[in-house]
Amino acid sequence: MILFFIKLYKIDLRDLKYKNLSHYKTFNDFFARKLNDDARKIGKNDLHLSSPSDGTISALGTILQRSNHCQMICVKKKLYDLKLLILQDKYLKESCSYGSFITIYLSPGEYHRVHTISKCLLKKLIYVPGELFSVNPKRSSEIFDVFIKNERMIFFFETDFGKVLLILVGSILVGGIETRWNGELQKSENNSVWTFENQSIFLKKGEEIGYFKLGGSTVICIFEKNKFVLNQYLKEGLKLKMGDLLAYVKK
Repeated sequence: MILFFIKLYKIDLRDLKYKNLSHYKTFNDFFARKLNDDARKIGKNDLHLSSPSDGTISALGTILQRSNHCQMICVKKKLYDLKLLILQDKYLKESCSYGSFITIYLSPGEYHRVHTISKCLLKKLIYVPGELFSVNPKRSSEIFDVFIKNERMIFFFETDFGKVLLILVGSILVGGIETRWNGELQKSENNSVWTFENQSIFLKKGEEIGYFKLGGSTVICIFEKNKFVLNQYLKEGLKLKMGDLLAYVKK
């Protein structure tokens, strides 16, 4: 099954940290495979924010402002209420508002580990149980609010220059979203929302924070208003590698 998967998605084995396929005891072990330390280039400039994952940009742009401080993200002509996406408005009020976003779709054959986009403090982590509708831009139906309904993990980061959110959204066939801190959290018996915010955790730029287990997935990056500027060369359909330039600190 692993060999078929490698052939189907033309996976470059030279990038793998463990090239001997006998290292992977299950298919999911290979799906969540690690890469060599030098397989992805991460810029050292602290004023540059890098892509948290491999994938294809499915949407990007400015967050729309509505009445009563409501903020909306537009993806494929579908509007998503940011407050519903992150299940609260406390952080929205504290940072005044968020100004821009990038949505990255990870196809099944791509590297499925997620990394920080800048050196930062992890201030809060929220797990939201949910459905596993397809997030493939070509297949997901506009009648479904997939990002609101699907399982997701929400990271609240503070950088030296402003706030950043990363939202990991599960999809069809995803076997779960794992983070480095799952073991410190106790999910409730009724599979409800859980939150981790007991301490601020310092993370270096490019440090791994979690991974998806099996299936296509999405990472949504949200940037604080008037703090960051998106890379002007980004566009829908552009393929990214983890570490590629996403945004600049606004001067």
